[in-house]
Amino acid sequence: MITVITYKVNHFTIPGSDPKFISQLGADQLRTAFLKIVDRLKRRLDEVNVDATVFHNHDPKTGNPIIRYPLVLYTHKNEEFYITGLNEGALALKSLMDMLNYPVKMSRELVLTFELHNSTESELINTRTKNYYQITDWLPFEKEVYMESESLPAGKLIKLFETKLTKHIVNDLGKYLEIDLSKTKVEIISFPISSLPYISFSHKRKFKPFSFFFSTNADMPDFLCLGYEKAIGFGRLEKLNA
Repeated sequence: MITVITYKVNHFTIPGSDPKFISQLGADQLRTAFLKIVDRLKRRLDEVNVDATVFHNHDPKTGNPIIRYPLVLYTHKNEEFYITGLNEGALALKSLMDMLNYPVKMSRELVLTFELHNSTESELINTRTKNYYQITDWLPFEKEVYMESESLPAGKLIKLFETKLTKHIVNDLGKYLEIDLSKTKVEIISFPISSLPYISFSHKRKFKPFSFFFSTNADMPDFLCLGYEKAIGFGRLEKLNA
């Protein structure tokens, strides 16, 4: 069983602020703002034995990323923001949200409030039936690898995408959650499209995001993410036959 809890983040701008301010926000900025709240409440979180590293997924001693599936995910969907906790991250997120029953002023322009969107306990398993998903802004390959694959025939390119997506489900999601998803099969049912240019992150690696529909015998809950930069919402899953 896995526990997943998701909170919607409501954002408000102070009257007189730049109207473009909210439109420029993304999941990465949401995480930065939320981690400021975590820092403010660090002492209270320690008192209830909440490990704050689940919110930023970095070793506090070395500063290096912790190698695991992120236990807290920050996502952006249609100008709406969500924070999702998984297992230990779900417990930590709920503990923190129990402390935030008031609007939080983040800056001169921005105020945040939080409301429970969904809370589930479910099995992450391979099923006998197909499950249908939309994946949004999935980052499967670095720029150099994708450019090499662009010359492939459409059928082979789809197979390449299916193989990569299967590995992300089996090795990235299943392995780090200690769940056997080795029988996972994936079939892409709409050609992957990309409406965004290459995205460059602080480590200078560039990725091209893809969105499409696919079927799989892996039964996964909403708001999980797959691929590179999943902690900030890339590769967000939405189940279509829920």
